[in-house]
Formats: sequence, C-alpha cells, structure tokens
Amino acid sequence: MALIKEDVWSLVNGTEPIPDPTDSNKYSNYVLKKNKALAIVVLSVDPKLLYLLGEPEDPKEVWNKLADQFQKKTWSNKLQLRRRLYALRLKEGGSVQEHIKTMTEIFNELSIIGDQMNEEDRVVHLLASLPESYDMLVNALEANSEIPKMEFVTEKILHEERKSLVKDNDSISVKQEKAFYGKESRKTIKCHHCGKEGHINRNCWALKNQQTKQGAGSSGEKSNSAESKQEGDDGNESVGLLAAHAMSAYDKNVLANTWIVDSGATCHMCNNKELFVQYNDKDSVSVSLGDGHSLEALGRYGHLGIDNLKILVRDDLVDGLNFDVNKELEFCEACVKGKSKKSPFPCNKVKPDREPLELIHSDVCGKINEKSLSNGEYFVTFIDDATRYVWVYILKGKHEVFAKFKEWKKCVENQMGRKIKILRTDNGGEYKSNDFEQYLIGEGIRHEYTIPKTPEQNGVSERMNRTLVEQIRAMLIDSGLPHRFWAEALSTACYLKNRSPARALKGKTPCQALMGKKPTVHHLRVLGCVCYAHVPKDERRKLDPKSVKCIFLGYGSEVKGYRLFDLEKKRILNSRDVTFDESHYEFKKEKDVVQTETPTIEIMHSEEWVSDDDDDDEQPDLPVRLSERVKRPPDIYGEWVSVGHKTSDPTSVSEALLSDDKEHWMDAMKQEMSSIQESDVYELVELPKGSKSLKCRWVFKKKILSNGSVERYKARLVAQGCSQKFGIDYDETFCPVARFESVRTVLALASQRGMKLHHMDVTTAFLNGTLMEEVYMKPDGFVEQGKETMVCKLKKSIYGLKQSLRCWNYTLDSSLRELGFVQTSGDPCIYVNLEDFFIVAVYVDDIILACNCDDKVRKVKDSLSSQFKLKDLGELQYFLGVKVVQDTVKGQIWIDQPLYIENILKKFGMEDSKPVETPADPNQKVCKATDECTIFDKEQYQSAVGSLLYLSVKTRPDIAYAVNSVTRYSTKPTSQHWKAVKRIMRYLKGTRDLGILYNYNGSTDFVGYSDADWAGDIKDRKSTSGYCFHLGGGPVSWSSKKQSCVALSTAEAEYMALASAIQEAVWLRKLAVDIQIDCKGPLLLYEDNQSTIAMSKNPQFHGKTKHIDIKFHYVLEKCNENVIQLVYCPTNDMIADIFTKGLNKDKFKRLREMLGMCLQ
Repeated sequence: MALIKEDVWSLVNGTEPIPDPTDSNKYSNYVLKKNKALAIVVLSVDPKLLYLLGEPEDPKEVWNKLADQFQKKTWSNKLQLRRRLYALRLKEGGSVQEHIKTMTEIFNELSIIGDQMNEEDRVVHLLASLPESYDMLVNALEANSEIPKMEFVTEKILHEERKSLVKDNDSISVKQEKAFYGKESRKTIKCHHCGKEGHINRNCWALKNQQTKQGAGSSGEKSNSAESKQEGDDGNESVGLLAAHAMSAYDKNVLANTWIVDSGATCHMCNNKELFVQYNDKDSVSVSLGDGHSLEALGRYGHLGIDNLKILVRDDLVDGLNFDVNKELEFCEACVKGKSKKSPFPCNKVKPDREPLELIHSDVCGKINEKSLSNGEYFVTFIDDATRYVWVYILKGKHEVFAKFKEWKKCVENQMGRKIKILRTDNGGEYKSNDFEQYLIGEGIRHEYTIPKTPEQNGVSERMNRTLVEQIRAMLIDSGLPHRFWAEALSTACYLKNRSPARALKGKTPCQALMGKKPTVHHLRVLGCVCYAHVPKDERRKLDPKSVKCIFLGYGSEVKGYRLFDLEKKRILNSRDVTFDESHYEFKKEKDVVQTETPTIEIMHSEEWVSDDDDDDEQPDLPVRLSERVKRPPDIYGEWVSVGHKTSDPTSVSEALLSDDKEHWMDAMKQEMSSIQESDVYELVELPKGSKSLKCRWVFKKKILSNGSVERYKARLVAQGCSQKFGIDYDETFCPVARFESVRTVLALASQRGMKLHHMDVTTAFLNGTLMEEVYMKPDGFVEQGKETMVCKLKKSIYGLKQSLRCWNYTLDSSLRELGFVQTSGDPCIYVNLEDFFIVAVYVDDIILACNCDDKVRKVKDSLSSQFKLKDLGELQYFLGVKVVQDTVKGQIWIDQPLYIENILKKFGMEDSKPVETPADPNQKVCKATDECTIFDKEQYQSAVGSLLYLSVKTRPDIAYAVNSVTRYSTKPTSQHWKAVKRIMRYLKGTRDLGILYNYNGSTDFVGYSDADWAGDIKDRKSTSGYCFHLGGGPVSWSSKKQSCVALSTAEAEYMALASAIQEAVWLRKLAVDIQIDCKGPLLLYEDNQSTIAMSKNPQFHGKTKHIDIKFHYVLEKCNENVIQLVYCPTNDMIADIFTKGLNKDKFKRLREMLGMCLQ
C-alpha cells in the first residue's frame, strides 16, 4: 500500500516502461521514482534478512527475491495454513475482534499462495470456530435460506459480544446497588460501648473481641465480614468490611472499574484507585474475619495447617499469635486446593475364606527401554489373591495380553482343578477389547475394573510390578548382565518371589499356600555367575572338553534344570548337570570401569502400602515363556558381512566398555569425535521455537578381513533419523549403490584387460556431505561446559539421517566429475574415464579403482585424498564380505566367501554337520505348510535364509535355486522347510572354498543361457525361470525365480524365462558399451527349446500366445533389432538348468563346472 500511495508500484511490478535516456526530464523523474521505490522496499525488510538482497539496485529485482524466498506456493505451506485454520477456536470470554483478525490473516495468507477461499467458506469457518455461548446467534443465522455476507456476520458477532459485556456489568451493578442502599445509612447509628458511629452496641467488634478473650463465645451475629484497622489513628480509624467469600470469588478475575461488595460489610472495596475522588496512602492494615479470627496467621505461616497452628498457641511456642484453639477455624480454600489428597484405602489383606483362583489380579508393565532376547518390551502378571502366587509372561506388545490370558487360564485351571471367578484389572485398552470382554462373559468370569486414576484398587498388581522391577534392576547391576537379559532376570525374580515370605499370608510363602508344602531352595544360585554345563557323550569327540562355559540365567520353565547362556555358541540351553562358580561373573569383569545402566520401565502407579509379595510356584505351572534362541542385534550399516561372527558387536556404550575390546572401542569413539570436530559437522545453538531436535546414539562395528581377523574397530555417532518428518527435515532420500552384477563385470573385464584393482575406504564418509535442510540434534554427552541446554545444528550429513547417503553421493559424484569421470547409463555408481580407460566402482564409502597404469591410479588417489579423509587399502582383497584374489601375470581374478560360510555354519550350529554333494534334493519338492505340519521358529528361519540369500547373490550361483525355493516359505516355515535349509548348509560345509574364477580367454563379450522348469511347483503349478551370463569365463549375472503366472506349455514357460533373460541382456549390453567392452554383433543367448526359438521368429504362433503378447513383442523386437541372437543348445549342456530345479549329483557337478565355479 505504501508503494501505491507514493505512486511507485508500477516500477515494482514492471508495468512502467523505461523512458528514453536522451529525454533528461522524464528519465531523471524515472530514476527518482525508482530510488524511492527501492528505499521503501528495502527499509521494510527486517535488518536480519538484508543479506538475502545482496547489492540492491532494482526494486523489481528485490521484490522478486523476496517473493521467491517467502511466497512459497507449496502444498506444505497450504497444509500448515489449513491446519492453523481448522485448529483456530474462540475461547469463552475471548476477544472476538482479535479472533476475527487472526482468521482474516490466515485467509489472506492462503490467498497469497493461491488457495483462494470464497466468501461462503469464510463464513462457515468463522461460525464453526465460535464457542457454545454463540449457539443462539448461529442458529438464527442458519434459519436463513442463503448464507449471509461476511460483513453482516462479523457485525452480528461483535454486537453479541457487546450485549454479553453489558449484561455482565448490569449484574455487577445490581449487586452493588443492593449492597450500598439495601440498609439504612450506618453513619446515623452510634455505639454506646466504643462511642463510634456505624454500628450498635450488640454488634460492637471491640466488645466481641473482649468476650472472645474471656471465653464468652462469639456473638450471635453471623455477618461474613472482615475488619480493617489502621493502627495509630486517634480514633478516626478507617474501617472496611470485606466478605471472605467475595475475596475468593473475585481474587484474580475482578473486572476493571468494578467494586467488591458484600451486604455484611461496613465498607466496600474497589481494585482501581483511579475511581477515588480523593485518595490517601495509609499504613499497613490487618484484615480479620467478622468473628475476630485472623487470616494472617494461616497465610503468614505458609498454610502450615490448622492442627500445627493450634499447637503453636496451645503450647505457647511463639509470641504474637493469639486465637481461640477450642474453636474451629474458618474454612481455608487455599489449603484444600494445595493439600488435597485421596482418602486412605483399607489394608489389602487376604480373606481367610477366599479360595485359589477366586480372584485374579492382573496388570501390564512396560515399555522397557531395551528389547529382550525374544524381542519382548512388556510383561503381564497374573496374581492369585488367595495365595499371592504370581505368573509372568513376556510380551512383544500389549495386544498379546488376551492371547496370554487364554493360554494361562487353560493351563492353570487344568493343573489346579479350579475355575477363575473374578478378574480385576485397570482400565487399560488391552483388557477392554470386545474380544476379551466376550470371552470373559462366555467363560462366566466377572471382570472388575478400577476407578479411573485410582490404581490403589488394583494395588496387589501395581505393587507386584514395582517389586519385580526393583528386583530385576538389582540383579542386573549385581551380575553385570547386559540389559537385553532383563526377561531372564524377570523370570528368576518371579521364581524367587513365589518362594519368599508374603506379609498377607502370615508366615507362609505363596508356593506353600498354593501347593500345600514348603518349597526347597537348596538349588538356588546367583544370577549371572559363571558355570560349566556337562556335554553329553554323543555330542563331543574323544578329546573335546567335557563341559562348556556358560552364564547362569535362571531356572528352567519347561524342564527341570537350569537355564544357561553358552558363551561360545551364543545360545541359551537347559541342563541339570551344571558346576557353578559363584565367585566369578563373566560380565562383571570391568565393573569398576563403567556402571551399567538398568532398564527403564514406565510404571504408571506404585503404592508403598500395598502387599509386597507375589510369585511363582515350586516347579512353576506357568513360568515365564522365553525364546530358546539368542537373537542377534540388527546390523545398522547394511551388509551381513560379519553375520555369525563369534564375537558380536556391542549394542551400547556400556557393553563396549565392558567387553574385552574396550580399549579398541574407546579409541574408535575418540577417533569418531575427532573426525566430527575436524569436519565442522555442527554448531551449538539454542533450539528455535517450534523446532524439534533428534536424538543420537553410538553404533559399533568390526571390519573383518578375509582371513577372519579384525581390520579395524568402527564407532559411529548416529542420529536417530526415524523421527525425521518428510518435508521438514528432509525431502529426497534416494541414492544409488553399485549393483554387484556391475562389480563382477568390472572384475571380469579387468581379468581380460590386465587391469589392477585397488581399494579405498572413505573415513566418516557421510560427514563430507553438505546438509541443505535445517536439522537439530540433541547432543549425547559431548556438550561444551556452560552450553548444556543447547542443541547441535547440523551442517553436515551425519550418519543416521535419512538424506545422509544422498548428500554424500552428491559430493563424491561432483569430485569424480571434476577428475574427468562420467557416470555410465547402465549403473550410476560405475564411473569411467574414456581417455585413460579408468573405471571406478562406488558402493557407499567403498571405492574400487580399475586401471592398468599405476601413475594414473596414484594421481586419482592423491586428488581424492586432498578432498576426503581416505584410507588406501592397496590392491583389492576384501569387498563387502567377498574375498578377492588377483593374479595379473596369469590374468586371473578369483572371488569367494569361505569366512562368511564358516560364520553361517557356526551361527546355526552346523559346523560339525555331515556334508552333502547337492544343495537341493532332486527327489523331494518343498511345498507350502498345511495344518498338520509342525511350524518352525520364523525368526530363526528368516535369519538363516537371509544369510544364504546374501551368499547366493554374491559368489555362489550354484545354490541360487535351492535358496530361492526356501525363501518362498519365510512367512510360515515348517520343520520340512528347515530341513531343506540345513541341507544347503551341509552342502556349503563340503564346498566352503568354492568360488568364481574370471580367466583371460580373449573374449570380451557376454554369452547367456536361459531355461525354465515347466510347472515345477506341485501346489500352484507355476514354473521356475533361470538364466546366467558369462564374461571372461565366469558368471557375472544370474537369476533363479518363480514365474508370476501359470504357463500352459513348456514352450510358454521357456518363452517367459527368455523374456526375463533378454531384459538382463539389454542392460548388460548398455553397461558394456559405456565401459568400452568390444561388442561385435548381437549377444548370443542359448536356448534348449526349439518351439521357443520358433516363436521368436515365426508369426504363425501369435494366435496361440496372445496371453503373453507383451513378452512376445518384446522378444521379437530385440531379435529383429539384432540385439539378441537365439542359439539352440542341447538340454544336457544347458547351464541354466542348474537354476530351475534340483539335479542329481553327476549332472549338478558337471553344470557347476561349466558355470565357471571351481576351487582356487
């Protein structure tokens, strides 16, 4: 508006033409107006934002910069404004004018970003935001057939507000008038006792005070008033009476210009001294109640309490405090509000006539800050009121409570021969589901809920949860066990609690009360101590140790024995033949270095008066259910390179500092912090209002060499990016990584061209990426002194952020482009320098360099080292868990994964298994589970299949079919499926050192093979496709995959497999052209089905293949373009047959050798 007023808006919006400079008058006037417009715009900008304008010269240019910066017409802005609009509500008594102003501002902001709201929508939003006191007005407006105008509605709302204010003032005036004129003027009355005007003898306060001191009692007058006396005035005392109730009613919310009145008061009070015609300051006065009791006593003593005040007066403990202690003091609202407490509950004792299972208490405890070995985060207790016996179940989530209750009920009723009558719980949603309620009704069980916010009614469960948690905490601290063993400690605490005295049972333990006999405790041991479990004769060899070192974790729930943790195999076992060493604790060796943190458990209620005894039975009927398997912590950084390695990585700082490698981990953490400081990753700032900060944590990882030794210890400070919000903390996250088919192609090409392979690792790679968004992270123990309340504003893409990988890749890509490298179209993480024939493959922070000139390699290394902190690993030996052996003299490159295979076998206890000669049994087909099948542990099955899958796609194509067949049943595995998985491991046991050899053979083009097994799945009769492509005598790409639809003939199955193979062939050809592989003529693709070859050439087959029309046209197109040439291959020589079905050992070994796999 200022620009329009000064008549310079046309210069800002660009509508005013620039006059001819030769016309000095017009041009000078134009320059004057331009400068004025520029001054108005620039002076209107916040000084903190002037840096955005640069060197302002043109008002139009400045205006456009501001518009680009702040007038963002994005859906995100629209979403935020709409949210503000929908959330806007006028509070009762709030200002209507301010409310309408705020809503109008939102309407205008929406209009600016292109979200124009019509007048009808504006009226509806305004009326919907009004409180209930405006309902009559809204109803009156709704009676009109047409929606009124915005101006009309605004005027009516403001008018309604004014009426409401007048009504309130009228009400106050009426009360004032009654107070002032309801009685005769007191100035005409004179007291005969004190000689003062305003009251009569029987109401004289001086006389009443005298009577009170003499014990004569109070006067009969019950005026609820107060007296104000000014000390030292010669008889002309200013007296004011104020009702105590009026004080509380008008304490904070008295309107300006209003009087505080009371009919029992001599005078009235006003809170605005401006209304007085004459105002004189007086000395401090004391305000007392009408009966002479002082309000100051309670107030000055900080509402000490009436009983304590009486003690002060009665025992003459202080001077200057006088009132009648025999008389009940006035009601004090402040004391009630400030000291209100619940009425006490009766002590919860066991009724002597109560039978076991007559009343069951239950409650859920959690969430616990670390998952148990079986992924549990909660636990539920079931406590028998008659015996105080407790059963505990570990839960992954609260939704499992209903299932656990049914399981427990069925077992306990069967064991005890009794029925549950009453279940008492809190109001948690886990107990109030419709299924739970209907089940209890059907079983005839009465469900008693506690009153909301009254956990004392379920005090038995609440106190039991607290007792168990405290016992868990103490045992973990004493034993030094990591937090993930909290469920084992809970099981032990529950077991011991049932064998401990219970106050409510008067001299009995819960176990004795339930079983009728005293429990035996001679078998008890200290949790976490070292012990040695006997190894049965049939499980060891002649010279093997006869016992294995373990950690004691508790008492068996389903077997009569001890629960132990095998330190070597990292698994839980049960044994009765155990030798204990209770003077040593494996996890407590470094107790003096770091104090372990104990699990944090959110307990909503815990009262100390409740009975503190509850727990398990002699041989517990329903003990804690725990998994027999130790679940490996998730691998934060991707690949399963060290899966099953005998020394697992720490999951927390305390674990790292309690491990045998604590010095290495400490050095790694120091190195990480040094890198963060050198890279200028963050700056400490105060968290802006409205922003949220991310949390962070430490992640530990060992890098393993091909021989199994530890290359280095890595510690990463990572942000917990899971709490980032799209559009606020990040926008794009996609980042490419090199396909391993591309890496193998580079290796094969290097063997043909005599190129040397070098390996480089970027230290703290993500810290090199520049962060574009504003992200704040809460520091974890590394803040500067005096800046403890500040947060880290991240400048670089620290590990853990969703966009970190993308930021780093963008930085590295820019650096490689500056060195003359270009991305290949086939794989964006394969770079090539066409002038020097130099290839670079990138997989996150691992870089492979392939070149036959050492000087060029050194130059690239030096250039990258000047920009990033690199570790030169020399010639390529180990990459993503794959061992690489180069022989440049013979032109050979060998890849295999013997250490990875060894770790898999150890992890799943197959290191001593008997080898077999094929990975899949040709005489047995794996099929889906039926209701009669025994279901296997899904987590263990998926872990094993995932480990094998990584191996099959990296260096072991010979197990591709077998692994693909078992992956189909990961959601519901059976014992038969697990048997098939173990067969693959047994095959790997005998072929541990088998790998792929790329050998110089003079050929630099791909050769492919395609095959299919028609209707191989006996359940759905779908076929399996398989293909492989060779370069340099070894496979670079392969696949075994079940087809998505049923083929009607062998030719169709082969044709669909051929279409998939051609897609891969086209991609490989594109990659080959980019990295200058000589491709002469079409790519040869061998096929063993003549009908399939004919279908790709002869149009007369089209009518019979209409349902695979797209695949047909694709194959036909590539053949006609001379990209692919189909060549017939006899079935016995079809290499791809190894990817489609299980074969007998002779054919399997022959095709495996033809595939290019052999021993080093």
